[in-house]
Amino acid sequence: MQLGTMIFAILFGLIGTLMLNLGKGIAKYGINKRKPEVGRKRTIFTLVWASGIVINIISALFTMIGTDLGIPSIIAALGGIGLTSLVLFSYFILDESLEPINNAGIVIIIIATFFVGLFSQDINVVNYNVVALLSFVLIVPLIWTPLVIISVKRGFGYFGIIMGSLAGAMSGLAVVLIKIGLNTLKFVDFILGIFIIILAIFLASIATVFTQYGLVKAKANLVVPSFNSFYIIVPLLCDFVVFAVILNPVQIIGIISIIAGIILMTGIKKNEKKTMNENLDVKNGT
Repeated sequence: MQLGTMIFAILFGLIGTLMLNLGKGIAKYGINKRKPEVGRKRTIFTLVWASGIVINIISALFTMIGTDLGIPSIIAALGGIGLTSLVLFSYFILDESLEPINNAGIVIIIIATFFVGLFSQDINVVNYNVVALLSFVLIVPLIWTPLVIISVKRGFGYFGIIMGSLAGAMSGLAVVLIKIGLNTLKFVDFILGIFIIILAIFLASIATVFTQYGLVKAKANLVVPSFNSFYIIVPLLCDFVVFAVILNPVQIIGIISIIAGIILMTGIKKNEKKTMNENLDVKNGT
């Protein structure tokens, strides 16, 4: 791949991830401000929330262009930069604070995503393992559906992290499908390529809905890092399983580090645990 093409791919991918993360922050801001308001102010903050979703949708166009020009795992790895912008937005605009252990998890994820992308390789998106790709599409709902059900039954414990990771996995898979679809459209079969792209857009749209629901129930700086982690891990695993790309040891360490970061992010403040227990008591009528 030529250097100029890669630079443009990174540029479009960077714009896409910044818009994706800041769009989520703006949507969360609208949700927070909308709740206590009535009348005209409520309408204004509803429009703020809607603008955040529109920014998310537009970000997909930049990501699609970046993915078409570059390597899916590199574009996804840029999410670490976008995550940094969201963390700053959450702190200064949303007034969301976390425990040191949570912040440590976020920092680990940001550093790990950089090295994962740095050592990514070019892939052949025409020849790929169809069975492995379909397995990824099916495995995602099989893993996360029970987790969502358990979380809801237990007073939405860790709900933001679960919904964020689910949406991230779906969006990461959508990035891979867009790359496959665009190349299939150009080099193999036009109709099949369109179908794959439509499937990718469908997954990304559902992921947006899940993300917004997660933002309603949890802090943005827990939902979005979870989203970004799996938005990065899934394309990287697809490189290995679907496209038979040999992962660099640094990438393997990066994946393990991202998982460790997610575990650290699950450290919840005592008052938040208390609130979850109170919600569970109310639900049970006690």
